Amino acid sequence: MFFHKPKKKNPIPMIIAIVVGALAAAAAGYVIFNKVIKKKIAAKKAAAAEVEAADDICECECICEEDILEEA
Repeated sequence: MFFHKPKKKNPIPMIIAIVVGALAAAAAGYVIFNKVIKKKIAAKKAAAAEVEAADDICECECICEEDILEEA
């Protein structure tokens, strides 16, 4: 009487593959965020700051022109 024993599955290589894949995905996300997305966000903030600064200058000039016209 020989009993057929199923082979034991070794889950260690699969666990290692999952961990390495997760680390690779995290590293890729970090690089993409720092190299691509961060630059776009900084550019948008700079453009918004320029527009706001231009609006402030315009309001000051308009106020000054109105004061000059009122004095005359």
